[in-house]
Amino acid sequence: MRVLGVVLLATASVACSAGPDASLFVSKDSAGIRIAESGPQLMPGAMQWTLSAEPVLRLSCGPGAEREFYRIRGGALLSSGGAALANSGTSEIRVFGSSGELIRLLGGSGACPGEFLELADLFAVTCDTLMALDSRTRRVSVFGPKGALVREITLRWPGRGYPVQLLPLGDRIAAYSGWTSALAGRQPPEGTTRLPQPIHVFTLDGQLQGTPASPPGLEFFSPQPGQWMVPLFRRVSVVAARAGHLLVGHGNSFEFRVLTPEGTAVEIVRLRLPGRKLTTDDVRRATRQWVEYRNPPEVWSAAREGVAKLPTPTEAPPYLRLLVDDTGAAWVSEFAQFEEPRLWWVFDASGELVSRVDMPENFKVLAVDRDRVLGVRLDEFDVEHPEVYRLSR
Repeated sequence: MRVLGVVLLATASVACSAGPDASLFVSKDSAGIRIAESGPQLMPGAMQWTLSAEPVLRLSCGPGAEREFYRIRGGALLSSGGAALANSGTSEIRVFGSSGELIRLLGGSGACPGEFLELADLFAVTCDTLMALDSRTRRVSVFGPKGALVREITLRWPGRGYPVQLLPLGDRIAAYSGWTSALAGRQPPEGTTRLPQPIHVFTLDGQLQGTPASPPGLEFFSPQPGQWMVPLFRRVSVVAARAGHLLVGHGNSFEFRVLTPEGTAVEIVRLRLPGRKLTTDDVRRATRQWVEYRNPPEVWSAAREGVAKLPTPTEAPPYLRLLVDDTGAAWVSEFAQFEEPRLWWVFDASGELVSRVDMPENFKVLAVDRDRVLGVRLDEFDVEHPEVYRLSR
């Protein structure tokens, strides 16, 4: 999400109201932009939604290769009570029923219609129609509720790079570019920088319609020309789609903007939450994770030399991830480094903070609806286990 500063005019109208359990909600109009602010009064236990103690569906349980998952890149909850998963490791979409039974496999590896070279994202739209993104071919495949391939849309992607996140907008499609797209053909300047990662909007026949936002992307640190590293506690932008609009947050403070497909800001949603100051122990733990994360022990010494060049941060970024549920509520997670965030804040469609949810440990949230949460749990061997929990609001 991209966040831009807004100057409030002295004549701006201000409306304040106290939400449930004294969670402050403020709405301000200034230059046509609605600003929804919530205070941090949500204390532990107050207005807190909860998950079931155990998953109601464990989709990796059972015999057969279709119960083994690798590189899950997206998921969707279906109105039938089932779920669909984009298993990039096999270039397949796996559709499961309400009891966890496998209903069908879609896709497969290849460049033919309905196949994928790099399955990057999955989204459910009206009546359980599935839209899947192939980032390498820059193609969106649309599968009907019964699994038939009903349409393919090749995005006329501008320049180099490729899309990594699909953002359905009803009569249009938006796609968010990857961080490697930001690096394409350039080197980050010395010091800390964030290169833009554009959001492009396309018609349903794939024609480029515009670039409504280019939020700052993943944070890089370059100690000298030709070298770059991801710093500790790096900031990221987050994006999502809701009711024909884009939700964009820059990761500089706890707020995100609601934009039209043309890029006009219509609302800013903000949580007045103080930034989390980092302690020496926080930095020490993050340094150890940076060195050891997916690195074999034989390179740890060289990794320590590399991390010693990084600047020492003093404050954690405000958030890491953003998604939208089927009610239009925006779910924003706390920041976490090299692990999945556990605390999520929920803002309703009007922008008011309505709840918080604590997720299980090592659980990556993929999709949320009115009463379920779909995600992937990593076990001690980093094996992926997709699971569905019941959500009590």
